[in-house]
Order: sequence, then structure tokens, then C-alpha cells
Amino acid sequence: MSRTLLGEENLADLRTQLAQLGAGVAELEAKFEDTDALDEVAAKADVGQAKVEHVRLLALSQEAQAAFDRLSEPFGRDSERLQQAETLLEEARATARNGSAALQEAREKASDASLDEAFAKAEAELGAAQSLLAEEQRKLDAYDGESIRTLATNSRSAAESAQRELNDACQVYAGVRSLVEAGREKGLFERARNAQDRALASAERLARVEARAHGVRRLLDVLTACRKDAYEKHRAPFRERVEKLSRLAFGKEVRIDLADDLTVARRVMDGITLDFQQLSGGAQEQLGLASRLATAMLLGNEGGPLLLDDTLGHSDPERLRGVGAMIGAAAQEAQVVIFTCQPDRFAHVGGARIVRL
Repeated sequence: MSRTLLGEENLADLRTQLAQLGAGVAELEAKFEDTDALDEVAAKADVGQAKVEHVRLLALSQEAQAAFDRLSEPFGRDSERLQQAETLLEEARATARNGSAALQEAREKASDASLDEAFAKAEAELGAAQSLLAEEQRKLDAYDGESIRTLATNSRSAAESAQRELNDACQVYAGVRSLVEAGREKGLFERARNAQDRALASAERLARVEARAHGVRRLLDVLTACRKDAYEKHRAPFRERVEKLSRLAFGKEVRIDLADDLTVARRVMDGITLDFQQLSGGAQEQLGLASRLATAMLLGNEGGPLLLDDTLGHSDPERLRGVGAMIGAAAQEAQVVIFTCQPDRFAHVGGARIVRL
């Protein structure tokens, strides 16, 4: 806008011309005042010309003043911004000086080599982190988004169900607490305490009974072990003696099988095996007598006498000779006392002492 109004002239030139014009006007006015030096016609012509020139110069001066006023305002703003820019520049220079000082201090604390090493290490850690990030991204991409959403929905449903159960439990707890408070008012706690005392007393009695039971069990285990040991110790000798005595009674090779309680379970003779219940009454009687005699033989002097009361009622007369030899053989190792009203049955017992009553 100022270039359009002023043309090729600047503000300083206009001010110079204005001053010159002002001087010319003053000179003309001085000439006008000197009436002697000017004739009237020439003076009027000069005055008119001067007025026209004065008007033109005044208009030009007013335009220049207006242009000057319009240019002064932006110039003022530009001057203010220039001042602010100079302030910022000074602050930047101060910051640069501080930065240089800090850089110099940092270089004194750490050399460029150590900084390069730290930078390389940071770059390596960054590379490792980026690799880890890429791996995690691949894992994330491998996940099925739909499945994850389904699992999340299911987890939320499960949490809601758990919350409902917790609310129900809280309600139940509140109800139980109410019952407890009501029971306290009715003296139920006192009765419960008494019942607890009785339970403790019963528990103590139970502990004592269990201790005695444990002792009895221990004794039973010991007796069972001793019985088993004695059973294993005497089973073979007992069977051997029964078979030896049975051969005297039956006159043949006899083998027997014993039950767990050492009773005769089976007899094997002439290759024929018969259960004890399948034998005749006489054979059962003879095997039973052989078992009793074998027991007395094993006990020997440590046991008492073997008492037989009128036995051999089912034995055939032909077997009585062998049965008598069986009793006589056992009497050599144990005391055998026979009570009978038919002494002829025992006539074949060798070395017997007869006492008549």
C-alpha cells in the first residue's frame, strides 16, 4: 500500500521535499510582504501560483503523512516482534551455552568410546525388545479371536454365577446368624456347651477304651503269632506221628492231610483218597485216637496224662491188635490212662498196668 502511494520515493525523500516546499512557501510569503519589490500583477500571479502549489504540496504532505501513519503502526509491531525475537535469540544462545557446558561436563564424565558402547548396548537391547515384540505379536496373531471372545464371555458368565452363589451364601449366612441369635436367647448355647462337655468326656472314655482295645489287639496279635509259630513248629511232627501210629492200626502205608486246626481232613491209603466224613465209624475212631496219642507224645512229660474213657467201641476185633500196639507205642513217651468196663478191648496193649476197681 505504501509503495502505491509514494511511487519510487520513500518516506525520507518526501520529508526532504516537504521541508524544501515549506522553505519555498516562506520565501514567497517574504516576497509578498515586500510590496516594493513586486508589482501588483506579478505579485498576484505569483501568489496564485504559490497558492496552487501550496495546495498541491499540502495535499501531497497530507497523503505522505497518512502513508507515514499507516506505515508507522506495522513498523511498531515489527519492532516489538523484533525485540521479542532478540530476547528469544538471547535465551536460545544462553541455552546453547548451557548445553555446551553440560555436553562438556558429560564428556568429562564419560568418554565418547563409553558413550558409543552404551549406544551400541542400547541398540542391541532395542533389537532384542523388537524381536520379542515381534514374537509376541506372532503369538497374538496365532490366537483365535473368536475363541478368546467365547472364553471371555464364558468367564464373565462364570463370574456372574459365582457372584449369585455368593449372594445366596450371604443370605443363608444371615439366616443362620438369625437362628444363632435366637438360639442364644433361648439358652441353646448353654445346652450346646453342656453337650460339648459330655462329648469331651465321652471322647476321653473312648480314648481309654481304645487304648485298652489296642493293648488287647496287641496281645491277640502276639498270641496269634505265637500260635502260628507253634502251629508251624508242631504241624510236621504231629502229622508224622499220626501217620506212624495209623500204620500200626491199619497195617498199611497211610498218609493223611491236616486241616488248619490240625484235625484229620483226608486219609490216603492204597492210592485211594477219602475225606474224613467218608470213612467208616471205626476208621474215624482210630484216626481220632491216633491224633490224641500223637498230641500226648509231642507234649511228653510237659503235658498231663491222656485219659481215654471206654473208647474203641466201633473198632473191629481184627483191628484191636494194631490199636493196642498203637497205644503201647504212645505210652512209651506219654502217660495214658484208660477207663473201661470191657478190658478185653485193650488186651493187646503191651506193658499195661491193670488196676481193677
